[in-house]
Amino acid sequence: MRRTLTGQFAGILMVLVIANCSQIAAATDLGRRLAGNEAKLVFQEDFANPESMSHFVFAAPEHWKRVRVGDRFALEHSHAGNAYQPPHRSPHNIALIKGQQYGSFVLEYEAQQTGKEYGHRDACVFFNFVDPAHYYYTHIATKSDPHAHQIFIVNDAPRTKITGMGTDGFDWQSVDDWHKIRVVRDLESGEIEIYVDQMERPIMTATDKTHAWGYLGVGSFDDTGRVTNIRVYADVKRDSPTPFFRAIP
Repeated sequence: MRRTLTGQFAGILMVLVIANCSQIAAATDLGRRLAGNEAKLVFQEDFANPESMSHFVFAAPEHWKRVRVGDRFALEHSHAGNAYQPPHRSPHNIALIKGQQYGSFVLEYEAQQTGKEYGHRDACVFFNFVDPAHYYYTHIATKSDPHAHQIFIVNDAPRTKITGMGTDGFDWQSVDDWHKIRVVRDLESGEIEIYVDQMERPIMTATDKTHAWGYLGVGSFDDTGRVTNIRVYADVKRDSPTPFFRAIP
């Protein structure tokens, strides 16, 4: 039996159910467990405005761009490789929301994975990102192994798996398919939950309290992809200049 999310974070998913039932009505388990104060939609970006790129900083800005995909716009990372060299073994394609730190939050967005099919075909979500040597991320990949399809911590050392409950992997299907991703983080309990497409139950969970407040972001270990319709819900956020990575000029 999973532990109940606590205190400061209690209302976030309940507000999401009320505000957007058509998209997340399946999240009944969390909805039943959560009650309390309202949480606010504190950030959203669909990249329709060309100036949307100014809301992010990038580990390798030359490999990110705003693109049109059918009837929508998206943020695309188009370089499959290691243009950015992190201080420890960890992902290379990173885009962070600029100037906003979060403790407890719900992050939702839509993603296309545009890379070739192989076991580590992935998308990553970065959270409680203190600096390039201290953060959490989830690696959502085709097949699970100790280095793929896990929740990881980077703590001034190469990434370490902290997954409690996991799954065998996720089928990204066609490069044209969009997938809904949700990350839930409760600072007080340390609980982390990862959802993809089906919101009834997480595909991965972990519990860790090492990192507190930090930035949120998206990307990949070393693959290509697109993201859009980013939304962050939180009771509290902190405005804080991002002292690392670079904006797109």
